[in-house]
Amino acid sequence: MAKKIPQKEGADYSALVVDLDNTLVATDTLVESIILSLKSQPFSIFLMLLWLFKGKAFFKNQLAQRACPNTAFLPYRQEVLEYIGKAKERGIPVILATASHQRIAKSVAGHLGLFSDVLASNAETNLSGRRKLKAILASTGGRPFAYVGDCFKDIPIWEAAGQAVLVDPSATLLQRLKGHPKMDIIRSKQRHNTLRTWVKALRLHQWAKNFLVFIPAIMAHQIVEPAIFFHLVFAFLSLSLSASSVYLLNDLLDLEADRQHSQKKYRPLASGTFSISKALVLIPIFLIAGIWLALFGLPLPFFFSLFIYLLLTSLYSFFLKQKIIIDVIVLASLYTLRVIAGAIAVNILVSSWLLAFSMFFFLSLALMKRYSELLMMPDSLEQIPGRGYVRFDSETTLASGIASGQLSLLVFALFMNGEHMQNLYGMPQLLWFVLPVLFYWLTRMWMIAHRGEMTEDPIVFTIKDPASYVALVIIILIIIAASQHMGPFISVRFLEP
Repeated sequence: MAKKIPQKEGADYSALVVDLDNTLVATDTLVESIILSLKSQPFSIFLMLLWLFKGKAFFKNQLAQRACPNTAFLPYRQEVLEYIGKAKERGIPVILATASHQRIAKSVAGHLGLFSDVLASNAETNLSGRRKLKAILASTGGRPFAYVGDCFKDIPIWEAAGQAVLVDPSATLLQRLKGHPKMDIIRSKQRHNTLRTWVKALRLHQWAKNFLVFIPAIMAHQIVEPAIFFHLVFAFLSLSLSASSVYLLNDLLDLEADRQHSQKKYRPLASGTFSISKALVLIPIFLIAGIWLALFGLPLPFFFSLFIYLLLTSLYSFFLKQKIIIDVIVLASLYTLRVIAGAIAVNILVSSWLLAFSMFFFLSLALMKRYSELLMMPDSLEQIPGRGYVRFDSETTLASGIASGQLSLLVFALFMNGEHMQNLYGMPQLLWFVLPVLFYWLTRMWMIAHRGEMTEDPIVFTIKDPASYVALVIIILIIIAASQHMGPFISVRFLEP
């Protein structure tokens, strides 16, 4: 039974009623609860279908008993909180009215400490639409109230309210309510659905990792052949589109962990600047596009390599990222798999030395990422949210990462000393100058990480780092110089040493 709110003398309305999903918070708590349940128990989707047959109220109640988002870290809209604060300064009671389950609503109310009453769904009633309006009228005693909402479902409540307060309304919604006698609009300071937000949500900058598919053809001096080049472009796009779908899935599964991270909390999905509903639509679209390119533009073996990539990334997103050491091995394997996929796409044999170098090199970068996260972890935490690493693992992670990086340089030295390098390069001895450049770059990256300045994924940091581009240019010049006596590029398969 809702408490009755007394009329405040001199106020324009008796109470300020505030919706929760996509209004007070820039997310949908029901969808987040579903994701949390599927993350811990993937096969619970079959139970959810059964719950739905018994009605939305039963569905929400069953779900709330199993999974609820951590309300302390939800992306609250600062502008709405300020609006509530001004109402409370005037002595106007504030009611939280939501179709979300009462367990979530009461947790939000307890965390914020702003509400005099909470109206929410329970095991018997799904408090949405007309039911919500009836509960609000009962709580306010039929007196005028202001309602803060965000979507078309709120129109009946706005029509009954003395004041309609719209949060980031669309032009169509404004048109529907243009006849309302008293309307107020709250605009978010954070920019939603901009091109930059889409780019960040899809992690287009991470597509740079997929340039690894070109490495086998470059090392075999076949990249200038048009057929090979265009096949690799298809492979790059296939992997990139598929990767974006997996990144969106990973971010959905990591919402709570990201919100507790000093940098990841600004990611579009974690911060609420990119809606969960859009992500759920884009995941299958990008996945289907990537698979379509693999099936119809590339050899069938490439599709199998893409399938393995998707399988590993899915297992990583659901389970393996929580397992220490296994998580970084999987990350390094995914980088190496990109190299293998590039070789398969154009039927080039790739040296086992190159694959070994790739594995150790990217294992070092994966450990660097975990080490940086351990250094940046707030003092209030003893474990990286959503990961298996604790604060005391930092020294072991540092030592293992540096050792792996040095091993990659040793493998590279053995790789250059192989007979195939002597046949492929006119002056192969010049390739030894690549080693000090790689040593400088890798050691510098670890020093930056050790100083606590590696605030992002090492690959993302590299993309923004001028010194990394200088090192890359020097390596390219050395390789060109080593090839100068070759004459025109020749088609050579990269064989085992």
